[in-house]
Amino acid sequence: GAESGEQAILDLVHKDSTVQDTIEFVKKAKKHGISPILSTMVGFPMSPRKDLHMTINLALKLKRFYPETEFKLFLYTPYPGTDLYEMALKYGMKEPKSLLEWSKHTLRDVKTPWLDDRYRRLIRDVAFFYFQLAYPSQATREKIREKRFGILVKFVFRIFQRLARLRLSFNFYSFPIEITLYKLTRGIIKKTSE
Repeated sequence: GAESGEQAILDLVHKDSTVQDTIEFVKKAKKHGISPILSTMVGFPMSPRKDLHMTINLALKLKRFYPETEFKLFLYTPYPGTDLYEMALKYGMKEPKSLLEWSKHTLRDVKTPWLDDRYRRLIRDVAFFYFQLAYPSQATREKIREKRFGILVKFVFRIFQRLARLRLSFNFYSFPIEITLYKLTRGIIKKTSE
């Protein structure tokens, strides 16, 4: 995995690679016609917003260079027995005390007090809305091109796609009205395709 667009985070997780190594890897993948899938983590306690911004910037740079590059964005999840777990405890994470509490300490339900609900929602929106819309997969692009989708649907998709790219480029996520509009449009598309 690429892990992060911030070198300090790569050093922290003992990645033994650089951001430039990730860029070189994608260049080689493109040269050989391989579509890389890069996993990244965000939400470390030192500077979660900076890390997110730098990771998004790396993803954008690589997407522009090689659109077939895919990114998976995950929240940093501290696990016992690691230096990062000890660091999380120092930043205020409460250690689970029972088996039931441990069962709730998962990738999808991270108990990290330095991340508020707003940040978690931002991560969800970036990973599952803005990136997917700004840089859709080949399958999604082909589906949009199908004849059954009219010009209006294609036009609306293009507007949403440009808005998503702008938001990612400028790191501006306030007033996400297009998420609501997109959900409404998606509902219409679903009804049309049935």
